[in-house]
Amino acid sequence: MEKIKYTLFILASIIFLISCSDDSITKSENQSKCKLISYTDSSSYYYKVEYDNNMVSNLYYYKFDNNEIGELVRETEVYRNFIDEIVYINYKDSEGNVNFVDSVYSNSRGVPYEIVTYNSNGEYVEKSTRIYNNSSQVITETIYKYDGTWKMLSQSKFLYDELGRIIDRKYEQFLLGGSRTEHSVYEYDDMKNINSSVDLFTLFTKNNRTKELTTYTSRDSVVTTATKNYLYEYNEEGYPIKIETSSSSNENVSVRYNQIICD
Repeated sequence: MEKIKYTLFILASIIFLISCSDDSITKSENQSKCKLISYTDSSSYYYKVEYDNNMVSNLYYYKFDNNEIGELVRETEVYRNFIDEIVYINYKDSEGNVNFVDSVYSNSRGVPYEIVTYNSNGEYVEKSTRIYNNSSQVITETIYKYDGTWKMLSQSKFLYDELGRIIDRKYEQFLLGGSRTEHSVYEYDDMKNINSSVDLFTLFTKNNRTKELTTYTSRDSVVTTATKNYLYEYNEEGYPIKIETSSSSNENVSVRYNQIICD
C-alpha cells in the first residue's frame, strides 16, 4: 500500500488536460499566495496545488471530461508547526471525510525522517523512513507495511549530481513472493523546474528531467528496459508550461500543461 508516500513523489505525473494556447506561469519573488494548476491529455483528472511562500498547503483532484472541470474527487491538507515544518497531512474524500492521516516526524535539521500513515480508525497502515546525506538529500527511503508487525515493503536508494539532482535510483520491492528491482538513470536540462513543487518536502528545485532510462528485473529474473523522453515548452520566465512525454514501451505521447498563478 505504497499509494500515499509515492503519491507525494509522483503527483506531478498524474496531471491533466485542456488546450495550452493561453497557458502561462506568472510568479514573483514578492508574491506569496499562489496555486499550481496542471492537467494532462492522458487522464480524466484535473489537479491543483495551493501554496503560501513556496510551501504547499492544499492539493485538490477534480474530475475532468471534455475540457470541463467536474466535482471534487479528493483533497490533501498539509498542516505545519510554528517553524513551518510539516507535522501531519490529511487525505480526504469528496465528502470531506478523512480516510488517511500522515504523522510526519522531522529531525534537528527540519527534514522529515519518518512518516507514519493511519487509517480513519487510527490504525497503522504503513510508514516511510528516510536517511539523508550531509546536504539534507534523501539517499535511502524505506516503506513498511503494517500487518500486526512492521514488514519492509520496498526500498529506494538515490544518487545526486553536484547540482543536487537525482541521477540514479535503485528500487527494490519485497514481500509478495520475493523481490523485484528497478534501476533508473536520469538526464536534465538547465531550465527552471516546477514539477518538484508537488513533492511536499522539496519545492522548486533546479532543472527538468529530459530522459529516464529504467531497467526492470522481474521476480523470475527477466530483464527489460524502457526509456522515457521529455520535451518542454517554456514561457518567457523560463518555466515549463507544456511537457510532452514519450516512452519506448508504447507509442502514446502524453502532454501535460502547467500554470502558476499568484495573487
